[in-house]
Amino acid sequence: MTEEHPAAAVAMAPPPSETPSGSGGGGGGGWSLSRAEFGYWLGVFLGKAIMDRQLVEVPLSLPLLRHLLGQYEHFRATRITPFSALADEDVRRLVQQELRQLDATLAKSLLWMVDNDHVQDVLDETFTVSYDDHSSGGGDQQQPQQQPQQIPLCARGESTAVTDDNKKAYVYLMAMWKLMFAVTDLLLPLKEGFHSIVPLTALQEAGMTADELSWMLNGKDAIDVEELRAYVLYEGDRDSFHECCSSIVWLWRWVRSLSDAEQRQFLLFFTGSSRV
Repeated sequence: MTEEHPAAAVAMAPPPSETPSGSGGGGGGGWSLSRAEFGYWLGVFLGKAIMDRQLVEVPLSLPLLRHLLGQYEHFRATRITPFSALADEDVRRLVQQELRQLDATLAKSLLWMVDNDHVQDVLDETFTVSYDDHSSGGGDQQQPQQQPQQIPLCARGESTAVTDDNKKAYVYLMAMWKLMFAVTDLLLPLKEGFHSIVPLTALQEAGMTADELSWMLNGKDAIDVEELRAYVLYEGDRDSFHECCSSIVWLWRWVRSLSDAEQRQFLLFFTGSSRV
């Protein structure tokens, strides 16, 4: 038996080319981007930074990096593996390693459900999620606030109570809702813009990891002085100015003695960037 995937519950955002730009509120002639347009041009910006080898220092979450690498694409199918086949360690890893970065409170609550029995005696939950639709916003700030919708996470989710027998499926679907489907209207245009500059096939053929993509956008968190030293090129008379001359040896000894913040200032001074 298979369950219906919740992707159908979320309205897909139109491509940026089909989404008209707002004219700004108050008739002042201002201009604003829709969520789809903002996501698209943010993706273009990130892709251009990769192509131009520019660090932008935009710390993206692990789930978003994985989306850009196409590592969630198998969840786009309309039907998925029976939930009874889900392994406990896979569900736990999804919550601990990825969902926790986006919503630590929700991750803690879902892990509690996985680790404890008789959840139906403590929680009164069904397979639904409260969804606030922000995609219809724009320049007009006078629109009435919409009430959150109750979206079923699976077929007949609104009438299916969470119990010990099905809690693993609930945790999985809730995590995937938060990681993917709740932000579809912004996520899809962002990926479209990014992949218009950096093709997804190129990323997949290169076998790039989320950590490597993060390094290309942000540089590394810590400066490895030995790695930095290995890539430095010295100009001038090679007989008197090289990595073994006393002044260069003294320079790198001094750099090693600096604090992390001071090393970043030193790096910024001679490269124009505080990260590598």
